[in-house]
Amino acid sequence: MREAIGSSLLLNIVVVFVSLIILFFVGILSYTKAYKAKNRIIDVIEKYGTYSEVPETQDASDEIISSLSEMGYQLGACKNTSGNLNNTGYKYCVYRIESSEGYYYKVTTYIQFYFPIIGDLFNPPVSGETKILGKSYNY
Repeated sequence: MREAIGSSLLLNIVVVFVSLIILFFVGILSYTKAYKAKNRIIDVIEKYGTYSEVPETQDASDEIISSLSEMGYQLGACKNTSGNLNNTGYKYCVYRIESSEGYYYKVTTYIQFYFPIIGDLFNPPVSGETKILGKSYNY
């Protein structure tokens, strides 16, 4: 009888250990996707020099939407809507920040941890900034 209890305890330990490893890898993959989306958004904003929702100058927004749909980034609303320039339906935030040297954009994407029955437990942010735009750099 003692061996049966020992084997079931060992099996439980193995199951818990494997579950933790799987959760760790899912976290790494989710972080990688959010980080890649943030970098892609920053690259597009720096390429066009602006982020605008005005229909005449919506090239950056259109390219961001196509990039995010190709990589399978999640849909949803930005958590902090105060000053957010994004209204595309994807879960990222873009803020324009004025400085003495020009302006730059702060981009925030979110790591997605979605569980089928529970839903979204938490969505930690991943943030980055563009270089200062509207300024000529002398190299």
